[in-house]
Amino acid sequence: MFGKHGDDHVRIGLVENLHRTRQAIRNIKAFLGNYDKAIEESENKRTATR
Repeated sequence: MFGKHGDDHVRIGLVENLHRTRQAIRNIKAFLGNYDKAIEESENKRTATR
């Protein structure tokens, strides 16, 4: 899809105005920050139940 070295890459098309693009970037950053925290909490719960 992205060539022979394109594995593990994400392609984003910037077809929105700058304000909406910045908003999307903030939302992605917030999601990724919360994702790491959720994974850590999940691992802690799994370890506690063993």
